[in-house]
Amino acid sequence: MTDAFISYSRRDKVFVQRLHESFKALNRDVWLDWEDIPLTSDWRREIQDGIEKANCFVFIVSPDSAKSEECRVEIETAVTTKKRIIPVVYRDVTGDDYKQLHSAISGHNWIFCRDDKEDYQTVFDTLIAAMDTDLGHIREHTRLLVRAREWEDKKRDSSYLLSGSDISAAENWLASGQDKSPKATELHAQYILASRQRAIRRQRTLLTAASVALVAMAVLAVVALWQSQIASRNAAEARSLELAANAQVAIANNNYCLLYTSDAADE
Repeated sequence: MTDAFISYSRRDKVFVQRLHESFKALNRDVWLDWEDIPLTSDWRREIQDGIEKANCFVFIVSPDSAKSEECRVEIETAVTTKKRIIPVVYRDVTGDDYKQLHSAISGHNWIFCRDDKEDYQTVFDTLIAAMDTDLGHIREHTRLLVRAREWEDKKRDSSYLLSGSDISAAENWLASGQDKSPKATELHAQYILASRQRAIRRQRTLLTAASVALVAMAVLAVVALWQSQIASRNAAEARSLELAANAQVAIANNNYCLLYTSDAADE
């Protein structure tokens, strides 16, 4: 993830390079198409990823960027992903050029950074302050959007969903961000809801498994008790049979002794 994506016209590259150096001096990571697009890549997809993974969308306003079709596509992506949009006016836009300016830009408060009218450092400090407002909310917006987009790209594979305490944290972020900018996207909401639903299903599965295990344990306990009682009863019966047999032997021996004694007396 980066601190900002900078959208601009090539005619304003000198000014953008100055901004880039100022960001680097503060160890701020910004996405710029002259250094972040691999030569062999799908550059439109790379730009879309760059916007999605940036916390803010900084648009350099000038007559050329106002009528640039590529800049308009980038703005549309920023609008769709509900990025915080910060317009920075480098060259004034008037007349027909202003009419071509995207409504998402004309509808925001502008930061003016014209070389001949404003103090650059003061303006840059204002830009940093705008980027850092509700920074925790913005970073979570970006982090969850990146994960949700990956889930979407993987055909909503459940293994890409949130788990554990991350779900509760995302739900709290969604609830607490109703009045903050940028707003959550529909994809944010779907991703967080799907994560919670999977957690509930897993919990139910675990509870069902635990219940089955408890029932099985109870059945085994009953069977063990029944078998123990049968074993005890069999042991008792065997003991009784043994005592009866011993008694019969004793009686037989006693009768034999009596008979032998009687026979000896007769003689």
